[in-house]
Amino acid sequence: MMMKIPSVDAKECTEGLTTVDVTCRRSEADQVCWIACQQKHGPNADAWCRSVMPGLPAQVCMCTYPC
Repeated sequence: MMMKIPSVDAKECTEGLTTVDVTCRRSEADQVCWIACQQKHGPNADAWCRSVMPGLPAQVCMCTYPC
């Protein structure tokens, strides 16, 4: 399952890579997440982590990239 969330100005898009096994420090993505984002969306993609639900330890690899 992937989530695509276009931003209001539509210059950047966000996608959650739920199949990537990620280890995060708060919202800071690990190397696995960075590589997955850049392989999928190119070298200008940024990687970060997002909690699945507030208060739970499960996190998702998120990518922000030019639309």
